[in-house]
Amino acid sequence: TPANGFNAGQGGNTWRLTSGGLSSSRWGLRGVEDLGSSTKAVYVLESGFSIDNGVQSQG
Repeated sequence: TPANGFNAGQGGNTWRLTSGGLSSSRWGLRGVEDLGSSTKAVYVLESGFSIDNGVQSQG
């Protein structure tokens, strides 16, 4: 997510967050569970979202 700075005049710089750029923001969980007998379960749960409004997205 790009953070864009621009000159706001005498008040200094102002920053804003916008979705887009090269890829969306993502969050996720990863883990491994030992099931015994040399067997493991591996899981990955991921989701994308737009940082400026929280709407779910993929990409």
